[in-house]
Amino acid sequence: MPKPSDKAAIERYFGTDTEMARLMAEIDWSTHPLGSPEGWPAAMRIALRNVLAFPEPMYITWGEHHSFFFNDLYLPIVRPRLEGAIGGRFGEIWHDIWPHIEPHFTRAMAGEATRIVDMHVSMLGWGEAVDHWWTFCFAPIYDEEGAIAGVQCITNETTQNMLKSLAERRAAEALEESQRILHRAQEAGKIGIFFIDVATNQLIGNPEFFRLFGMEPVPSMDSKVIETIVVPEDVGLINTQDARREDTVKLKVEYRIRRPSDGEIRWIERRGEIERDEEGRPVRVVAVVQDVTEREAARTALAELNATLEARVKERTAERNILARIVEVTDSFVFVVDTDFRWLAFNEAGVAEFVRIFGKAPRIGDRIHDTLARVPEEHAAIDSVWGRALAGEEFTMVAEFGDRRLVSELRTYELKFNALRDEDGKQIIGSFQVVSDITERVRAEAAYRQIQETLRQSQKMDAMGQLTGGVAHDFNNLLTPIIGSLDLLQRR
Repeated sequence: MPKPSDKAAIERYFGTDTEMARLMAEIDWSTHPLGSPEGWPAAMRIALRNVLAFPEPMYITWGEHHSFFFNDLYLPIVRPRLEGAIGGRFGEIWHDIWPHIEPHFTRAMAGEATRIVDMHVSMLGWGEAVDHWWTFCFAPIYDEEGAIAGVQCITNETTQNMLKSLAERRAAEALEESQRILHRAQEAGKIGIFFIDVATNQLIGNPEFFRLFGMEPVPSMDSKVIETIVVPEDVGLINTQDARREDTVKLKVEYRIRRPSDGEIRWIERRGEIERDEEGRPVRVVAVVQDVTEREAARTALAELNATLEARVKERTAERNILARIVEVTDSFVFVVDTDFRWLAFNEAGVAEFVRIFGKAPRIGDRIHDTLARVPEEHAAIDSVWGRALAGEEFTMVAEFGDRRLVSELRTYELKFNALRDEDGKQIIGSFQVVSDITERVRAEAAYRQIQETLRQSQKMDAMGQLTGGVAHDFNNLLTPIIGSLDLLQRR
């Protein structure tokens, strides 16, 4: 066996100075079942020389252990399992794909040559198994006596071709499926498609196009036929042959037709695109059409409804504006809160009075408690009275209010509380109060009561005086005869 460094000897021994020849020269064959290469059969050495010189990936097996040998072009395939592969047992080296190739290998060992095209196998590489496809052929190798001593195999990986083919097939299947879906969508969505050749003015449409236009399907027809079924008022909306040639077509338009099949007038919406040649000239119009009659009817009904609603809104707005003006100009103080005690509304008079007696203006969205943070003693009363109103109770109360640090005297107010309900009147969404300053009225009533009390006392004293005078007169009347009698007695 030549030394691995002796290139000339390797070339004389193996017929070539390849990487595989050098790798074989590095192996100690003394313990191998085939023994030293000097003792290898002439037929094996010839077969090995042929493998090493072959211009395509090739390998052979030899002997009862199916010892494995291959050329340089096969090295990239076997490199992940190269250790122990040269001269190794073929079935053990390729244990992961052996179930796939063993039947063909066995047939070759029986004298039958086979060729397999694009076999799919999952092969272990540097990590996980990876899908590969191979085209290969097995053929028997004969020894000097004509007996089958091994197998030779020429193989080529076709993975890239297969992946490309699979991708193309899947793309074709996907395209076919998308076309089926598109066709079903066109039918389900009632979408018609048509093409018009600018040069010939010929129109080609799909079945749905002819159904929408109430016409019998034909392979092609002059597009002027469509112009004849458009209602006269809308003829100017469609594209003519001259418009297509002059590149002035309308790409989106709606018009009405009278269908020949039933005489019914239908609204059609058309959207189109223009296909051009290399010089930018229009050569074909591609368009889709839909029957939008129901949409147009709904649009008309909606416009009428909107007009009615706008009139109602204006009427309601006018009513509310009147009410708002009344609320703003009234001397009463109006406050509205939601169910979380947050300010919803108030009038200017209410804000001015609130600022005067509490020193802070309410703000929409703030809680009453936050606005009256400086007077926490009022919080319990807020929860109580507003809570009653938010529970649905309608009531009136009289109380004095104000921050004693800001006002010299507290004024008296009459507060009328009511629940604020939604438009249906079922759900309480807040509460409002109408407040009047009745301080002067309360003072007048107190003064009136005082005057009445003074008058009552005066009348009482007068009555007492009259009673006293009457009693004295009566007493004098009683004394007169008595005194007269006493005088007579004295005279006697």
